[in-house]
Amino acid sequence: KNLRKLSCVGCANLTDDAIRALTQCPVTKQLRGKSLVSLDLTFCIELTGEALHMLGDRSPNLQEIKLTGCSRLTDDMIGRLCRSCSGLQSISLSHCKLLTDSTISHMAEHLWVEHLDISYCAKMGDSALCLIAENFTGMLTLNLCWCRKITEDGLAHIIEACQWLEELNVAYCDKIS
Repeated sequence: KNLRKLSCVGCANLTDDAIRALTQCPVTKQLRGKSLVSLDLTFCIELTGEALHMLGDRSPNLQEIKLTGCSRLTDDMIGRLCRSCSGLQSISLSHCKLLTDSTISHMAEHLWVEHLDISYCAKMGDSALCLIAENFTGMLTLNLCWCRKITEDGLAHIIEACQWLEELNVAYCDKIS
């Protein structure tokens, strides 16, 4: 009931049913999870959009979420989470191979993001960087490692607009020299 932070890193067999149990008492059906502000589901590879839907509806106070390696997630699933959890400021989507620039568009519509990790998201490109530059000028940390579609042009937008940026990772971005 008062749980604020939860880490399930590497629980590869964690399913949507586990998220349901976390956010709703199986016996009384009473919803819970409103106090959750930080959730780490890194490499919980069985999770789908249903889990994000439940989290969005039942944990609207989330400020930080780590979904690294949750490779089944799509742009629309992230979009729904962003609409429901407008307080999210720290998001890790590394290794979410299905995500595209549209994910950043969803974020830009609903969130103020200060910490973002989209490393190893091969479908992210300069359009994502332009959206970040236009909408998240208060960005503090940005990890773009192995985002091989981004170029120096996209990066220039980030450097120009994100004046508060403290940490930027562009390792292995082939098109940046």
